[in-house]
This record gives sequence, structure tokens and C-alpha cells, in this order.
Amino acid sequence: MSYFLVEGLGHQPWIISVYATMAISLTLVANQQFARRIDAGARVFPLVGLAAAGSSASPLRIR
Repeated sequence: MSYFLVEGLGHQPWIISVYATMAISLTLVANQQFARRIDAGARVFPLVGLAAAGSSASPLRIR
């Protein structure tokens, strides 16, 4: 991804740090939310479906 950001899109190299910070933050927040719901007794299958849908839709946003 870093090569794509710098070479493909022409961004400055410091954007790699911004991207990494945002990706890590989003991962931590999503993980905490899923853990809270599972600990509260939510069914796991819909949460996995939500994660799969988000993962499938992510390449659509790049273009």
C-alpha cells in the first residue's frame, strides 16, 4: 500500500504514516466494538458477516 500511495497516487512519503495510523486506529476500535458485543451475548455470525461485507467492499473505495 505504501508503494501505491507514493508512486501510484503521487503523495508525499509522510502520508504512509497517516495511513498506517488511521488503519491501526480503525482496527483497534472495530475490534473493541466486536468484543463488547460478543461479551454482551450477541450472536457471532452476523458480526462475521458484517466484517466480510466490509472487507469485500473496501476495494471499491480505492478507485
